[in-house]
Amino acid sequence: MKLTKSLHFVALCLSIVILGACSLHNPDSDQMAPGGGAGSSDMSGMDLANGGGAGGFGSGGDSSLLPGRSANAWTPIPGAKLEPVYFALDSSNIGSQQFPKLEKAAQYLNSNAKAGLIIEGNCDERGSAEYNIGLGERRALSARQYLVNLGIPESRLQTISYGVERPAAPEHNESAWMKNRRDELVPATMN
Repeated sequence: MKLTKSLHFVALCLSIVILGACSLHNPDSDQMAPGGGAGSSDMSGMDLANGGGAGGFGSGGDSSLLPGRSANAWTPIPGAKLEPVYFALDSSNIGSQQFPKLEKAAQYLNSNAKAGLIIEGNCDERGSAEYNIGLGERRALSARQYLVNLGIPESRLQTISYGVERPAAPEHNESAWMKNRRDELVPATMN
């Protein structure tokens, strides 16, 4: 009888933890994707990065980011630099002030037919490792969807989430956290 009560207690505690984690996401409502309405775009049916090593979600050599491609299949183009896209706290919605950066990335891809783009989702250090990997993934997928809505083929876009593994600023304050909540847009040669 005591074992049954203990198991019920453990199940209750786990349920509370899971429900608490689900309520952490509070998206920013100022996103507007081209050809879409306000709020986050429907990401169902999109291919997602699978698993990864210590470098982040999807960073392992065997992880499929797109059918037939792996994280190591594309090579960053030296000297090609695009501005990062920044996000609000705990959000994967792209604010309207970030749209020009993605439009510039689309122009770059349209001008460089053999180039692809690796979209690297990043987070600040707050939150669990699992949550931040998921949030980084949602951020990268939001940018990818925006670019697809601009006419960029999905075959030219890869996404990867690094969570907190690659901070732009190492400090532990709001100024650094704002810089770390970002998507890096990395032009790459498609191999």
